[in-house]
Amino acid sequence: MSSRTVNSKHPCKTLSDYLREVNGIRRRWRKGKQRSWGDSRALWFRGQRSAKWDLRPEVYRDEYAGAQESEIRLAFEGNGLQLATTNLNRTKWEWYFLMQHYGAPTRLLDWTANPLAALYFAIADERDDLKSHDAAVWIFDPWRWNNLHFDGLSGPGLPDWEETQPYLPDLEEACNGNQVQKRWPIAIEPPSIDRRLAN
Repeated sequence: MSSRTVNSKHPCKTLSDYLREVNGIRRRWRKGKQRSWGDSRALWFRGQRSAKWDLRPEVYRDEYAGAQESEIRLAFEGNGLQLATTNLNRTKWEWYFLMQHYGAPTRLLDWTANPLAALYFAIADERDDLKSHDAAVWIFDPWRWNNLHFDGLSGPGLPDWEETQPYLPDLEEACNGNQVQKRWPIAIEPPSIDRRLAN
């Protein structure tokens, strides 16, 4: 299995090839007009097992057509307490991050600042139906994205910020049909609320 970057004309066949591509993209990004302002404002990476897949959150994929996200949230919150390492009161965002982490379908896409973690998720699954596909690692600048699409937001948002609140209605509102009506997704940095999630 090979992976290729969007700007690459040749697949990366070795780990060295991949790291060389990542470092080259980081250097070009910092020097170009679309800069992410250095290492303190890291690029994010997402590995996917097929380069043919788009960036689509699980709850919007074909296998969940017709599913009600509010019902999934309600079921998870009602049954997921044993998955949490503490009995602290959880916010709506903390529950939602736990849902994503434990495999429940959500509107979230997982990203990492570690390109090797993204590569792992891109190539770890060796199922026969995926062996004929190239894997992909997407690269994203959350600083630039939020700066372009949200006034006054120059980096990844945090769950308790005013800008992130419209992206996740309270569960009661969601069950009453209150849907998110936003044109652009927002980059959110989740807190390390759970040891397993932090790892």
